[in-house]
Amino acid sequence: MSAAAKIFAQCLLRNPLSECLTAWSLVVATLIALALTDSVPWIASNGGGLAALAMLLAPRATLPPHLEPRDYLLPPGRWRPSTSDAFLTTLLILATWGPAQHLWRTLLYQQALQPQSLSLQSWAWIPMFLLAQTLVIALPEEAFFRGYMQTRLSTEPWNRTAFRLGPLQITTANLLVSALFALTHLPASPSPMRLATFFPSLLFGALRDRTGSIVAPILVHVACNLFMEITVRAYA
Repeated sequence: MSAAAKIFAQCLLRNPLSECLTAWSLVVATLIALALTDSVPWIASNGGGLAALAMLLAPRATLPPHLEPRDYLLPPGRWRPSTSDAFLTTLLILATWGPAQHLWRTLLYQQALQPQSLSLQSWAWIPMFLLAQTLVIALPEEAFFRGYMQTRLSTEPWNRTAFRLGPLQITTANLLVSALFALTHLPASPSPMRLATFFPSLLFGALRDRTGSIVAPILVHVACNLFMEITVRAYA
């Protein structure tokens, strides 16, 4: 880190909360700039990658000199319990998501399930979708919001368990990060419905606290996005 960056960190980033809010502001400013320049073909084609890069690099601009971003991503020995929790959580989501979405779309929106959407031939898009969602969406978002922000704020004296969802605890740091996570989705699509991402974010944050890494949040994040995409394609 350069001398100027060290001075910046010492003078303006005096606690983890202000540090995280500064990093978040840098990310949001990038997303707003990308949304305003979306008419430029190169930006339209690469905006997702640029947004992901901003989330991966923002912590480097705000972390104190003695800390590294990698300290917040994947502590050693966390793969097996993380993947187990992710698998069980995904099964639970799948068991509730399908029936709930069917009732929601058929009763509220009068949309019909398209049988052809369930054929194996119509699912050829899934491998590339999973790859793109993992590398461009889930990994950078979970690295920034759960790996960096939530972990950084979890040591603050005001952080405590707000409530529990079965075996998962929802902390005040998780609530704050989830609110910022939801707001971050507005620049690309300024619709109030985008704020609903607050709720899955609570689940991602609870998995981060439970497993100690971002592996489970990444896997469940990808699974949720996959279920949503399948639902959109399956109903007319």
